[in-house]
Amino acid sequence: MCFQVGGYDGASRQCLSTVECYNPETDTWTPVPEMSSRRSGAGVGVLDGILYAVGGHDGPLVRKSVEAYNPELKTWTQLADMALCRRNAG
Repeated sequence: MCFQVGGYDGASRQCLSTVECYNPETDTWTPVPEMSSRRSGAGVGVLDGILYAVGGHDGPLVRKSVEAYNPELKTWTQLADMALCRRNAG
């Protein structure tokens, strides 16, 4: 499984809260529930099957919030904020 999380839509000039999941067996992208926050430049990763979205920004607002997506339950959960706002994780 591979996820596309948030980002920036150059056409509308908006940061995105949308998330899509790629299935390499069928070569298709499928929408999953959106994050509660718009995020571009977020740090993302998967640990024990849970997808994490960390920080990022929504235009001028840099975030310190963290969300976790459980693909089995198809739900996002807010987690504790980081101590500092961060974006453009590499």
